[in-house]
Amino acid sequence: MSTLYVDNLQPNLGSGVTSPGHVVQTNYTTNTSWLSTTSTSETSTGLSVTIAPHSSSSKIKLTAYLSALRKSGDNTMSFFWYRNGSKVETPVFGLFDTSDTQQITDSVTPISFDAPSSTSSQTYTLYWKSANGSTVSLNVGNWGKTVLMAEEIAQ
Repeated sequence: MSTLYVDNLQPNLGSGVTSPGHVVQTNYTTNTSWLSTTSTSETSTGLSVTIAPHSSSSKIKLTAYLSALRKSGDNTMSFFWYRNGSKVETPVFGLFDTSDTQQITDSVTPISFDAPSSTSSQTYTLYWKSANGSTVSLNVGNWGKTVLMAEEIAQ
């Protein structure tokens, strides 16, 4: 049996030590403005968060806390992530539908993952649409708060 004695540990070449699964960095943005759309096509909310991964093998965990969502009538609102202007290849998230005609206000927190395979700065923008062209809103009455968060996860 051997014994290893160490007085000090330093990362190799000062590059930092990363262990798979841990959060390397977190960036977030918030918004409290009342936003609405009647678009039946995916359109930008104008809300985005930017992150520059330290490693090209990292995954990006995207979380959107969407507060004070409101839809009226028998309508569905859907949300999507776009990275640097292109749709992220993940399923639609934040689908909000009650299948009835009443006005509903609620909050959701959808989570998505992306693998940009790059260390360049990545801007993730939240897009949305209304299924039937009726008004859908976010941060209704300016009392809601939207938080978009991007976390780099080491692999």
